[in-house]
Amino acid sequence: RHHRRQYALLVERYENEMRNSSLSRQVDLLAKYANDIIILRDANGRIDWANDRAASAYGYSQDALIGQEIAELFADEAREVGDVPGIFQAQDNTLIRTVHRRRDGSTFPIELSTRGFLVENDTYFQIIGRDITERHQAETRLRLAARVFEDSNEAIVITDASNTILSVS
Repeated sequence: RHHRRQYALLVERYENEMRNSSLSRQVDLLAKYANDIIILRDANGRIDWANDRAASAYGYSQDALIGQEIAELFADEAREVGDVPGIFQAQDNTLIRTVHRRRDGSTFPIELSTRGFLVENDTYFQIIGRDITERHQAETRLRLAARVFEDSNEAIVITDASNTILSVS
């Protein structure tokens, strides 16, 4: 009877370890293959971990990203307006649009979501970034079209599919 109980406990422990291992592997795969840039920054401002998307977005190998100061990824104009220290002050969620620089020196607009947290009394920041180049270009085109519409000397009428007038310049 005692042996059955020990056996049952061993089986339960093994099943729990397998579930945890499987869950850990799934989380690792989610982070590794995410479409977004995911970076873990330590309390000293250095990159502790980065996913594959981060490496490809910035043009570095993952090994080259690890240990690099996060500030090096910010474009000069972002550093000048104080984006770098500003997003790493609070442990609350922070969401900003800024500009980052790739290894080759080219820049791109990025939306960053950061959150600080403690692990064994050490502060870390999770940084999730999304390259918003296409969104930024679309917004620029929309602003231009709106300006043309507003400033036109010609009458412009916008209708829907049933010819209902939606707007007139």
